[in-house]
Amino acid sequence: MVENIKGPFGTEPILDFLTVREKEIIFLILEGLDNSAISKQIYVSKNTLKTHIRHIYHKAEVKNRVGLLLKLGELLPYKRAN
Repeated sequence: MVENIKGPFGTEPILDFLTVREKEIIFLILEGLDNSAISKQIYVSKNTLKTHIRHIYHKAEVKNRVGLLLKLGELLPYKRAN
């Protein structure tokens, strides 16, 4: 699924443009972790994590986490509670 998302200019899959660390961060974002939890888990400062996330957004051509999740197809259709 994630492997098929196109990167900058739609030429190659997005994962081809990401570093190993950026891929790790994407999967932690997909698990629902916030920046504080991610920075603790991968042993980097919050500022370093924000830099990685900014690079991910640029490569994925999105502006924020919601845009990234939408691009990755991880948002499920809204289901109303019964």
